[in-house]
Amino acid sequence: EWNAVQLDGDWYLLDIAWAQTTAKAGPDGKLQPNDFFFLTEPIAFAANHFPMDTRWQLLNPALSKTQFDQFPKIYDAYFRLGFDADFPKNGQLRAGELVTLSLQNEKEVEFTCSIGKQGGTTAVQVPINTRRNGDTYQVVIPITQRGASTLYLFAKPKGPRSERIKSYEGIASFTIVRS
Repeated sequence: EWNAVQLDGDWYLLDIAWAQTTAKAGPDGKLQPNDFFFLTEPIAFAANHFPMDTRWQLLNPALSKTQFDQFPKIYDAYFRLGFDADFPKNGQLRAGELVTLSLQNEKEVEFTCSIGKQGGTTAVQVPINTRRNGDTYQVVIPITQRGASTLYLFAKPKGPRSERIKSYEGIASFTIVRS
């Protein structure tokens, strides 16, 4: 369950439960609610919330349940890091030896990813090739395992080459099927 509020004529969505369950420690060590889930833009909210009554998507046109069920898992970091609201809409990708993801972000970001057997409990980091043309990133990922697997994509703001500790956040996960 979540709520919709109207402020100054504009509608926003909020999910207090998700804000609390995705809380992170602040500078003082106390848990701080994840403010991404307060007054969230409707398209970002629609990435992982589907209401029983579609008018509460606050989208025109509204998404169908079939469309929603095909989405990859999009995490709040995807939007917080500045990726375009036109996120990938297909969460199950058929692949040969490579899969290419196209993502829009005007900021400079770095990526990493890991792949694990679908339904498994472990994943391994895989090398990727990233190309940027304007605001479009092409992330090319080798798929070595046949069958179904889960691809986890992580990103972070681009740091200096001398950066010793890189702290990536999960932005999306996809089911990859390689025959």
